[in-house]
Amino acid sequence: MNPNPSASTPRPLRRRLLWIGIPAFLALLIIGLPAGLAARVATAVDPRIELTIPRGSFWSGRGRLHFDGRALGELDWTFAPGALTRGRLGVDLTLSDPGHEAGGRLLLAMDGHLQGSGIEVLIREPRLEALLAPYDIRPSGRVEVEDARFEARDGRLVSAAADARWSGGPVRYQLGGRSWFAEFPPLDAELEATDGQPRLLVHHPGGQDLLDVRVDGAGWAHLRVRYGFVRLAAFPWPDPPADDAVVIEISEQIL
Repeated sequence: MNPNPSASTPRPLRRRLLWIGIPAFLALLIIGLPAGLAARVATAVDPRIELTIPRGSFWSGRGRLHFDGRALGELDWTFAPGALTRGRLGVDLTLSDPGHEAGGRLLLAMDGHLQGSGIEVLIREPRLEALLAPYDIRPSGRVEVEDARFEARDGRLVSAAADARWSGGPVRYQLGGRSWFAEFPPLDAELEATDGQPRLLVHHPGGQDLLDVRVDGAGWAHLRVRYGFVRLAAFPWPDPPADDAVVIEISEQIL
């Protein structure tokens, strides 16, 4: 009789059993935790995040998401157990609201390194109008963001990338004390961030750059508008320059 059964188990097999058993044990432990704990973890990651009316479990639950005091919609989350084998906490998220939808995966490492991948966002017309209302712009259509991803460390953005498309349509806006109207074609946009400074470039499907917005490290947004965009907006311009000429530059602190 062998007094030590584990001694008869080959070392490679024992190692595989450990790699399978430890994540399985952690998964079972997480399943039994309440959804309220997920709300506390979210706030610990960023104090501006608040999850109210949590239900379900820490493993898979739902709650109302608020960011910086603003209600963003109903958030569903499900943890990805496979991420635990790589020492990271992974969660699949889906956000739903009458004005927008979003979904993707977040991975949080022990050192605070946060990654987002496979992020898709849909902004419907009512939400788009609300976002641009402070600038006296009333757009139509919808915005779709595909394949967005980002990395952040210590609460600071490191890199980001995404592709977006606005469906176009009629737009009403106020400028120079008058109301204007224009019919826009669909427009494409690309988001990228290097050295923590995101930059959004909007261009015509044909490839012509129309405007770009860059956010610097101090939280200032710098907007540059080219004449090609002004022409699409049907705004009269005496002695119009070339379409690629920058005709408007605006800076505003947003963060």
